[in-house]
Amino acid sequence: QTPLKFGIDLVVHSATKYLGGHSDIVAGVAVGSAERMKKLIDDEGCLLGAVLDPFAAWLLLRGLRTLPIRMERHQENACAIANYLETHSKVERVFYPGLESDPQYVITKRQLRGTSGLMSFVLKDRSREAAMKTVDRLKNFGIGCSWGGFESLALAVTVPATVIEPGVSGNCWMIRLHIGLENSIELTRDLATSLEA
Repeated sequence: QTPLKFGIDLVVHSATKYLGGHSDIVAGVAVGSAERMKKLIDDEGCLLGAVLDPFAAWLLLRGLRTLPIRMERHQENACAIANYLETHSKVERVFYPGLESDPQYVITKRQLRGTSGLMSFVLKDRSREAAMKTVDRLKNFGIGCSWGGFESLALAVTVPATVIEPGVSGNCWMIRLHIGLENSIELTRDLATSLEA
């Protein structure tokens, strides 16, 4: 998405994620008009003094050079996996804006150029044990939450049940995925093996 084109005044990115792309820097980016940026630099920049070191800046530039092709691959892999999960008998629901079944799919198509590699899904068995076992059985996914790098990651998380079913109290468990640059067939096979076990 290009938020500035939709009237947003200031855009903040975690450059640690997709912009860097290799999970090896901690950085952030703020983007806005020259007037807003000057005020931000004069007020907060001078007061707080945070400046990206030269080596981290070089790593960020390295990541930016491959960003477009990486994002295409993240999205391509994620779409394939989201479509697979949506049809799996043990999966109740998949949260991915690139799916036609997503409630905001029309908005996604209108406002976004792509949908990245991030998604979540809920098993029909919403228990902690089922979510944890599914994640633990994965072989091609690391366990973690530093989304945006080249490697695929999975994490079991608890969420309010209303996220899944409005009006229901309590919590349930879901699995969050970051789909990396690996072969999507291997990733799908890994998910299939884990779900079937």
